[in-house]
Amino acid sequence: MTGIRTVLQDITERKRAEEALAGERTLLRTVIDLLPDYIYVKDTQSRFLLSNEACARLMGEMAPTELIGKPTRILSARAGGAVQRRRTVSPRRPAAAQQGGAGNRPDGARNSY
Repeated sequence: MTGIRTVLQDITERKRAEEALAGERTLLRTVIDLLPDYIYVKDTQSRFLLSNEACARLMGEMAPTELIGKPTRILSARAGGAVQRRRTVSPRRPAAAQQGGAGNRPDGARNSY
């Protein structure tokens, strides 16, 4: 017996979802880069996983992508010690819980959302 078997699958919805996700990632990246605050994410060995433009400038005028994989100690020395450890957020506990509860500022005042 000989023959050809063809299977067709409509992937329109999957493609739409992928395009929407790509658009949201682009928007998030744009917002992160345009904020004047230093925004970064590091791994457990203090290597950069993500950085915004402001943080990259602090570290010596590098592009954010150039920080990826580099440890803070090397970059901090290059930036003249400008980087200080302020707060570590555990991936297991939300930042609000580590600061004493949701809606509380570090000075103890209550946020009003």
